[in-house]
Amino acid sequence: MAHLNVTNGDALVPEIGEDVLVWRDVLCDGPVPDGLDPDELALTRARFLASRGWADETEALADLRARDARLAAHDGEIVLWFEDDLFDDCQLAQISDRLVGHEAPIWRVHVPHPPPRERDLHALPRERFEPSHEPFAALRSGHDWEVHFPRLLEELPGDDGLGRLEREILAVLRDRPLEPHALFAAVSALEQPPWLGDSSLFAAADALAPLVERRGTAYARSGIGEAVLPERWVGGVRVSARRVRIG
Repeated sequence: MAHLNVTNGDALVPEIGEDVLVWRDVLCDGPVPDGLDPDELALTRARFLASRGWADETEALADLRARDARLAAHDGEIVLWFEDDLFDDCQLAQISDRLVGHEAPIWRVHVPHPPPRERDLHALPRERFEPSHEPFAALRSGHDWEVHFPRLLEELPGDDGLGRLEREILAVLRDRPLEPHALFAAVSALEQPPWLGDSSLFAAADALAPLVERRGTAYARSGIGEAVLPERWVGGVRVSARRVRIG
């Protein structure tokens, strides 16, 4: 049986070639609660993706179930093509959890930022990957994030009631409104390694209303200094609605 290549998204698919499974989910955004079996978790994620307007719930659920089934059915070698960032770490934690007990060899390729040109891709070194339940259990429970997900830990509210991404959005908008592409570039520049998708960033900016508002197509600070921000999920941690005050 040919080996199965698993990636974080579609960008590498043309370069890798055949037998590619794309792990399509943004697990660093939205609920990843503990205590759910894989199908219940797929339903939770499909509902979240639909609530953001990123997918139809029925289609998203079908895609997640098909993805899970394909990984579970493959009993040959597996090659994991993932970058070293928060987005990929969360996906890799779920995949690692699913692969515990897989008998064939599993390999990990550390894809750099940005990914190499096509002729260099297959020259990247591979290392043996030992699956574990531990990282995904940590993501879902909120425990040991300082070990497995230090960047995600910074998304929990600080003394000001804000997570790091919320704080960064407000900071780059302090002096002037920014069009969406400029907002994404400015916030991404504060994140090393880069991990954030533009859709997640814009959703986070929208959730900062009324502190942040839209002026035409641009995002801007509203001049309002205090607000109650809505409940949100960070991995398996439910962050309650909170009152924040900014200068």
